[in-house]
Amino acid sequence: MSVTHRTPRGSVLVSDKLREEQYRRHLERLEGVKSQLDNRPPPIQHSLLMHRRKFIQNQDSRFARIHRENQALEKRLEKIYSGKEFKPINTFNISYSTPRINHKHETRQRQYSKTHAENILLEERLWNTRSHFSTDEWEKDFKRHQRILLLRASLSDKSHSSALTSRNTSRCRE
Repeated sequence: MSVTHRTPRGSVLVSDKLREEQYRRHLERLEGVKSQLDNRPPPIQHSLLMHRRKFIQNQDSRFARIHRENQALEKRLEKIYSGKEFKPINTFNISYSTPRINHKHETRQRQYSKTHAENILLEERLWNTRSHFSTDEWEKDFKRHQRILLLRASLSDKSHSSALTSRNTSRCRE
């Protein structure tokens, strides 16, 4: 609860100064106020919401189905590669074996050589560049920042003083 001091009506300067002091103390008290509102989420009261049993059960059954399908595919692939269902491509010339072409190795080799060439070009570019520091731009940024801070300070002072003077003039007319 704030206490207002009575001042004589003729002393406008003293009343203005006193009102500014009261306003300053009021702002200090507002900064020290702690929130009494509880923003925490409510505790989970139902175990169904906490454990999500049905979701976990559905997920487990889905994983089990995928595992069974994978095992069936593995068995089929084993049969194919074991030779029971595997028929060679060339049935006339059994001694002929298809040449093994390692496509992965070739693509890897091409990708490696391409990357290596790019790295060499980048290395040359890095070695040929020189560093350049422009302190003029830093100075411009710093001055602009200082100007903005001064404008903010002057605007906040003007708005604060204009609010006080509008209150003071309205109360003096009464």
